[in-house]
Amino acid sequence: MTKFIDLSGKRFGRLLVVERAPKKGRRTQFICKCDCGNEKIALSDKLQSGETKSCGCLRTEIVASKNRSNAIHKINIGDIFGNLVVDAVLDTGFDLVCKCGNRAFEKQKSNLIEGRRISCGCLKSENNWKRVKRLDDEFTHFMGAITNEEACEA
Repeated sequence: MTKFIDLSGKRFGRLLVVERAPKKGRRTQFICKCDCGNEKIALSDKLQSGETKSCGCLRTEIVASKNRSNAIHKINIGDIFGNLVVDAVLDTGFDLVCKCGNRAFEKQKSNLIEGRRISCGCLKSENNWKRVKRLDDEFTHFMGAITNEEACEA
């Protein structure tokens, strides 16, 4: 059985522990006051591990900040995202040209800005091909480059 640790008066992120709250099963909880003014009941282990840092206001601010940065960032013709170059900005999305020569279309600006879309798919195919080629080379080296005739004789 673990020893009770009183966290009253300690700060964890934006939360200041005020007092102990009723247990949740076997887990110790504390009533906390957030810097924004809200109260939150938080589990002791979540506070100590850093998993709980606020009443939820921090997450809201982070999401709002991300949305603002996406809204502020304007994508223009000629902008480059990985292997993709913006060819046209449309009402429905972005017409793109990949360095390999293929064309692509992306609806969401955030996929380009945050790096989730960096090629038409050729990089994924190329990486898969390289992996297969590497495995094939390793297998050939392991087998000592046995020819078809040698394999049939055995």
